[in-house]
Amino acid sequence: LEGKTVCGDGKVATEIASEMEETFSVWFCQGNIIEARAKMLAKKGDGLEMDWSQLRLGYRLGMCSILALWVCWDCIWGLVAHGHSTIGRRTAFPVFRACGGLLLVHWFWGMSVYIWNRY
Repeated sequence: LEGKTVCGDGKVATEIASEMEETFSVWFCQGNIIEARAKMLAKKGDGLEMDWSQLRLGYRLGMCSILALWVCWDCIWGLVAHGHSTIGRRTAFPVFRACGGLLLVHWFWGMSVYIWNRY
C-alpha cells in the first residue's frame, strides 16, 4: 500500500463511472449527462427490493414434492424390482406416515383458513 490509500483514492473507479455516464448519455439521452445520471440512479421499487415470500414458498413446495416423489418411487420400485417394499417394511415407516399426515393436516388447515378469510 502506498501512502495509506487503497486503489488510488478511487480515481480509476471515478474515471470508469464518468466514461459509462458519458456513453449512456450519448446512447440514450442525446448527450445530456445530467439526464443520464438521473436515469442511472437506482429508483425505489425497480426490482431491487423484492418480496421473497413466493420464492420461499416455491422452494418449500419443491422440497416437499421431491421428498414425496422419492418415497413413492422407493415404495413402487422396491415392489417392482425386489418383490417387497424397501421403505414400507421398516419399523420407522409409521412414524414417517404420521409426520406426513401432520404435515398434510397443517397444509390443508392453512388452505382452509386462507379460503375462509379470502371469500
